[in-house]
Amino acid sequence: MREEVVAMLLRAILSQDEAEKQKALAAITGEDETEWEKFLTFSKEELSRMPTTLRRRFRIGTLRAYARKKVHPNTVTYEVRCRMDGVNISASGVTLEEARRHFVEKVKAMEDRAEGAVPKKFEEFTIYYFEKFRKRKVTPETYQHDVSRCKLHIFPTLGKKDLRAVTPSDCQGILDGLKDKGMGKTGDEVYSLMNQIFKGAIAHGLIARNPLAVCYHEPHVRSHGKALTKAQEAILAASSSSYRVLWLIALYTGMRPNEYTTLRREGDMLICKNSKRKHKREEFKRIPINPMLAPVIGEMQTFNWPKSVTLYRNLRKVLPDFTLYDLRTTFYTRCQECGVAPAARDEMVGHSAGKLADTYTDLSDDFLRKEAAKIDYSLDAGERAEGEVKA
Repeated sequence: MREEVVAMLLRAILSQDEAEKQKALAAITGEDETEWEKFLTFSKEELSRMPTTLRRRFRIGTLRAYARKKVHPNTVTYEVRCRMDGVNISASGVTLEEARRHFVEKVKAMEDRAEGAVPKKFEEFTIYYFEKFRKRKVTPETYQHDVSRCKLHIFPTLGKKDLRAVTPSDCQGILDGLKDKGMGKTGDEVYSLMNQIFKGAIAHGLIARNPLAVCYHEPHVRSHGKALTKAQEAILAASSSSYRVLWLIALYTGMRPNEYTTLRREGDMLICKNSKRKHKREEFKRIPINPMLAPVIGEMQTFNWPKSVTLYRNLRKVLPDFTLYDLRTTFYTRCQECGVAPAARDEMVGHSAGKLADTYTDLSDDFLRKEAAKIDYSLDAGERAEGEVKA
């Protein structure tokens, strides 16, 4: 019997007949010897559901699938199988049509499992898109916030859906839900994120249209930061919080919260990364230690910043109506009140003076020191006393 099987396999190899190979392999593996039918021809509809790379090979015959009828004691099943060029797919069904359908589904699944394949589920694609593209364009802090917003507000509704199955109604429901909760600013951010995700999916050829195109979204009316009064500044200065020095450094430098951890000292100059530059080149801001900051910072050389959310939550315990960004607004306001030259003020806070001005302007450290020296004001006795009482 063994000699017959070996002879059968040799004949199959020499004849290049796939059906003969399948029959010989079935004999070797102990499977039933039901003969494989002539290779299958797939319909246009079946081929359209296959990955592009395999579709062409099945159409021209470089890949072939064979079917066989398997008779069991109490039932009959059908199997469709392809074992060629590294492809090993087998699917069964109680009818030949069902087996063919299962086979096509397994061929399609091969593409989803292929290394480097672009995911088609909303949540999986979002993570893929963020890791491969968005992560390079935003700061680590912004990236983490974006991921959190997706997990909290988008994934519960869309996460498990195929991108092609997401409807405008699904997206509108998310936006309306945030609006009903009074979360207008979050609604803007979620709208922007979904828009970027869908545009990324279109660019990858996964969907043809953006579901947000017909959605209605009323942008949230943003309120600008507000400056602390001198009395409120006195409350902050008199605080017994362990974060007091860090708050005052933020107040007297005008840094953005996502710039805090980049701060370093070089003599009488503070250097930090300017986070608002759209080109890829890194830029750093130079902020002289002004008269209001000097007694606070002393000889400090290193700065241990906690997470921004920790600073914010503790600031709210001292000044309930203010945010970290309001400290930056206050610095900008004090610069104006003290007559600091606009060019020096913009250099310290990291504002762009315009493409042409940025190209041809290079302010000296001496000029910045002279202008920063103007940031010298005192809180009058009444304000300071009120601050100490409230602190």
